[in-house]
Amino acid sequence: MTVNTTGTAVSYTGGNTFLTLYVNGVATSTKSLTSNSVIFDGFTANVSKTAPLNIQIKADFSDVTNSGTFQIPYIIYNAVNTLTSTAQVCPQIPGAIFTIRSADAQFGVSDLNPLANVFLAGSTNNRLFSFKVTAQNDNVNLKNITLTGSSLGAFSNFKLYDSAGVLVANSSSEGGTGVIFNNIDAVKSLVEMDKSVKFSVHADADANTDAT
Repeated sequence: MTVNTTGTAVSYTGGNTFLTLYVNGVATSTKSLTSNSVIFDGFTANVSKTAPLNIQIKADFSDVTNSGTFQIPYIIYNAVNTLTSTAQVCPQIPGAIFTIRSADAQFGVSDLNPLANVFLAGSTNNRLFSFKVTAQNDNVNLKNITLTGSSLGAFSNFKLYDSAGVLVANSSSEGGTGVIFNNIDAVKSLVEMDKSVKFSVHADADANTDAT
């Protein structure tokens, strides 16, 4: 199967745009968009009157742009009759022009945010901060989070949880005035459109500290 792009899609080539082929809802191959034609080869799937085939191609522009258009004029595919082993006439699949824009989300303090508290030295998994994310015009995912504050060096092993207590991410770097979560799992941090999800940052208090 060959996916052809044109127009402003050319500006998205260079290795940071990825196209993923889904066959019946299962991701089977991911290719980097480095030219106007992306070829998905090495996969087979049977099609019959009682078992149609669902093929989707999804693009990831998160590291490339947050505005613009992406055009796929047509898609070419090959098919073979399994009874006669002869190639079938496969008409081109017409494509479309897709508009790329940023999803809007609102961030705020959640009611899970703890009040002033005393943490015992050596205590683990203490909730330090909680925030709420509301997706407004599309589904959104958390990708990178930077927290700033003071005396954060009195804690370690920072983790990000959702409101159900599921671990979403471990910190990428920690310091006395900042903690960073990079490349957060998109599935675990999903916030569906018009819905809100609460997230909390937990950490372990150092065994020998009296910081405030």
